[in-house]
Amino acid sequence: MVDKKVEKGSSQKVAPRAGYRRQVVWLVYVPLALGVLAVLALGLWVLMGSIGDSSVWADVSLVILAGPVLLLGLVQLALAVALVVGLTKALQAIPAPMRQADLALWRLKRAVRRGSDLAAKPLIAPRAAAAALRHGLLWLGSILAPPAPPRTALGDGSDVQSTQEEG
Repeated sequence: MVDKKVEKGSSQKVAPRAGYRRQVVWLVYVPLALGVLAVLALGLWVLMGSIGDSSVWADVSLVILAGPVLLLGLVQLALAVALVVGLTKALQAIPAPMRQADLALWRLKRAVRRGSDLAAKPLIAPRAAAAALRHGLLWLGSILAPPAPPRTALGDGSDVQSTQEEG
């Protein structure tokens, strides 16, 4: 059978080829029907032979349900193992580049610190000189000043006055 050519935008449907229909029947419907018949035959064989009781069927269904879960667990285990192996290889390859990056960051830190010290020097130097001069003058004044009267436990000098009045 020859397909009719249809212009673009046309609403006419093209009939599928007979060969395509045969392929669909043999590749889809026949295997599906055979599978359904096999399951039905197995069920009838089990019922006719009266194999097992409900406990056996519960065990069978548990195995059928546990199979996909087991497979997914194995896939996750394989992924975890692959991740561990990949990280191990990555950690073996990383130290040399990380050492270079660490050295570059150390150099950058040193340059930034040097630049910030140079930028802050004009602000800090006059204040530091004034603080040093003030400290020096206070020290010199403490050496040249007459000794202070002794301080009392209360710090108000009342003990000193009371001893002068008695004597």
